[in-house]
Amino acid sequence: MFPQFTSARDAWMACGEMRRVRTRMKNFTYGRQWDDKTVGKDGVTMTEGDRMRKDGMYPLTNNLLRNLVKSVVGRFRALVSSERSFVSTLPPDMAARNNLNELDSRLLEEFLISGCAVQRVIYERRIGYQGTWVDNVSPSRVFFSRFTDPRGSDMELIGMLHEWTLPETIMRFGHGDAKRNRFITETYGADLSRSVPFTQASLFAPSDEAVFHLPSDPSRCRVIEVWTRDITPGPDNPAVFDAKWVCRYFAPDGTLLDETASPFPSGMHPFAITLYPLTDGEVHPFIEDVVDNQLHINRTITILDKMMSASAKSLLVLPEGALPQGYTVQQAVDMWNVPGGVIPLSRHCEQMPFQLTTGNVNPAASQMLNLQISMFRQISGVSGLLQGQDVSPSVSSSSIDTQVSNSLIALMDIFETFNSFRSRRDSLAMAITR
Repeated sequence: MFPQFTSARDAWMACGEMRRVRTRMKNFTYGRQWDDKTVGKDGVTMTEGDRMRKDGMYPLTNNLLRNLVKSVVGRFRALVSSERSFVSTLPPDMAARNNLNELDSRLLEEFLISGCAVQRVIYERRIGYQGTWVDNVSPSRVFFSRFTDPRGSDMELIGMLHEWTLPETIMRFGHGDAKRNRFITETYGADLSRSVPFTQASLFAPSDEAVFHLPSDPSRCRVIEVWTRDITPGPDNPAVFDAKWVCRYFAPDGTLLDETASPFPSGMHPFAITLYPLTDGEVHPFIEDVVDNQLHINRTITILDKMMSASAKSLLVLPEGALPQGYTVQQAVDMWNVPGGVIPLSRHCEQMPFQLTTGNVNPAASQMLNLQISMFRQISGVSGLLQGQDVSPSVSSSSIDTQVSNSLIALMDIFETFNSFRSRRDSLAMAITR
């Protein structure tokens, strides 16, 4: 087995914690906020949502994270339209062909959620055009060796997982050779009829974490793209060593499908990558600081909902012997929950059923909720003004602009880091353009 394939598999395993954190952050951002595992008093492990239901409460979600992310992405779009420093340096036709404004906005959303931004720059023929293409790469499909330089200069390996149909795999690696076509077909143990369409349900279902050796769709071929920085003796003087990036494509069993040198004059790999903040190599997403606040807000509104429900409905006190023979307490409870319901009583009933009404909801609970929402804004650094809130009609537009500019200071680190990434991406794209 090729050592590059083994190193790629080890790098994939080493990135597992980053993918786990990303999955949790993504779930919180898109509203799946009750899936954290908890251990109950009985020692049983279950999701927090299931525990709430077991305790008689319905888990509610007040998703502030999604609005936070949308506000930052929206502010980025506004800056791209108005600030020269945020405009891509690529030729307008290349930027338009790749729809870079949309790609970068979606990648910024990913960057806020996972702390990881990856794009792949490649020169190839696609339907309708041959030229330079920029693609967003999901962190769930990328792997790399550990590095601590924000520029990635100390990286030694990087790669990604592909899922292609068998015909496309043959098109890419067959090179018009019937023998190679047959070799690829035998490697994946299938014929050209292997490709089948996705089902409609799987298109919009939440994606599971990728598996290194298995495609998410069984009808497709897993291809593993691995770039390694190889150090070899120089062609003129063997005593002088030269470092260059080499690409190898592997099948899931480690079979080498193809090998190619870097297409860039500098000999670089085609990935632009930024991890945030990369202090001692650690990755901490932007939204990580407020996830616990979001969870506490959800718990608070769930408890408030339970308290208000109990306060509004009160407690039904049903004396023994009040119900006629054959009529169960459960039937009485069900009827009591029905508006306009009628509960029959026994003719021998000496005491009428009555309700115990509790007092109003403790205002301290509402104050706690407001405190958590306020802390959410303070910790994130995204004020209500940036979200289009807290705007007084008596304040002049110039004053509002000044306040917005001051509020942007907390986001400038994120924006400048992302802009630095885009500059490196643009440099790669210009270098490979022929």
